[in-house]
Amino acid sequence: LFLRLFQCNNLLLRKAGQALEKYGLTPQQWAVLGSLVRENGSPDLTVGELAQTLRVSRQNIGAVIGRLERMGLLYKAEGTQDQRTKTVHLTEEGNRVWRDIEKPLLDFYNSVLTGCSIDDRARMLTELNNMLAQLERYD
Repeated sequence: LFLRLFQCNNLLLRKAGQALEKYGLTPQQWAVLGSLVRENGSPDLTVGELAQTLRVSRQNIGAVIGRLERMGLLYKAEGTQDQRTKTVHLTEEGNRVWRDIEKPLLDFYNSVLTGCSIDDRARMLTELNNMLAQLERYD
């Protein structure tokens, strides 16, 4: 089971990376943009919360954020509650890039799930969420 999960993850990252190449993005950068979009550009999404959402270290997310900042796709601002924290926001260009890549990638993901009913997808999501919760107990 775990070997198959590793295989799916590796292949998914490689295929998504190929689809993202023409936009100059990596799957990790796409995940950051997508997390910010899904959070509706919440002004309270901190670097730490973004790292937690993506289940990566603050050091890893910091490097990805730095590259996206240099690309002009996002920016950091002082936190509204605590000025020592930094919140992350999409720029107008970041929103434009997201709109450009969202449909092609969703089409790709849907094609991968061809043959899976909505019920099958819901069950898979439930089981993956359960596995994620169990894995988080080991932190």
